[in-house]
Amino acid sequence: MQMYTGTSILISRKVSETEDAPKTLAFGWQRAPLLGAFFNGALLFALGISVLLQSVERFIWLHEVENPKLVLVVGCVGLGLNALSALVLHEHHAHHHERALEPLPSESSMESGIEARIAKGGSRLINKARMKLSCHDLEMMGPLLHVVGDAANNLGVIVAALVIWLTHYEGRYYADPGISLGIAIMLTLSSLPLLRRSGYMLLGSAPPGVDPNDIKNDLEKIPGVLFIQELYVWHIHQHKSLAFVNAAVSDQSAPEFIELTRRINACFQKYDIQSVALQPDIAPAGVIVVPERMGPEDSKGDE
Repeated sequence: MQMYTGTSILISRKVSETEDAPKTLAFGWQRAPLLGAFFNGALLFALGISVLLQSVERFIWLHEVENPKLVLVVGCVGLGLNALSALVLHEHHAHHHERALEPLPSESSMESGIEARIAKGGSRLINKARMKLSCHDLEMMGPLLHVVGDAANNLGVIVAALVIWLTHYEGRYYADPGISLGIAIMLTLSSLPLLRRSGYMLLGSAPPGVDPNDIKNDLEKIPGVLFIQELYVWHIHQHKSLAFVNAAVSDQSAPEFIELTRRINACFQKYDIQSVALQPDIAPAGVIVVPERMGPEDSKGDE
């Protein structure tokens, strides 16, 4: 198991850093760690179900442990190796995030109303979300859960061996399947958050703590932006987000439009969204543009 987890980390990281990706992949191999985290979670879930079924089977057909001392020694050796693996993974995880966490860029030229709102609400939410993500790197969470689950399994083996060795009542052999059943439940439940988070990112969910409606409201407060027609925000990978915005803007000269795009980008940067694709719809001067928001009643009226 440790060999698999170490290999999965190495492969996903090397692949994500490869620059010569096929042109058909829009984001290259940047999402490979997310895919690896999802499969790690799926494997952990399958492992938990497998241990659960084996535990139930051992409850039905009980097996006597003939040499509990040998089982105890094997469990202790395995637990020591798990502790060493967890220490190595933890150090690697901490070193990786020392480079990943960087201060958010700031723009002093933002309009006071927008910047005050984002600074008081949005930036605080984003910083909390980034701190949460920094403590739970999805790329490392899968291998760490594997190691912790294996360590819990070895600890259960040690406890079961001690119970069988030191006690003499007839039901002592049920300690092994009973402890395995508890470990199986723990493995299955611990895999669900990893599957959920990595699955949401692969499906293109917005970053944690980011509400597209808040971004839309902030963008519409920028002078020159009439209204936002479309806005999409999603993850490329865990530490990078992308946004697409279709904005109706007033007719402006080239320098004014460049300043407007800079303010729009600054607004997204406040939400820690690094890449923005802007599609402007320029309205001629003096023309009032009404957003197309047709409801069921409007559709009936047109008929």
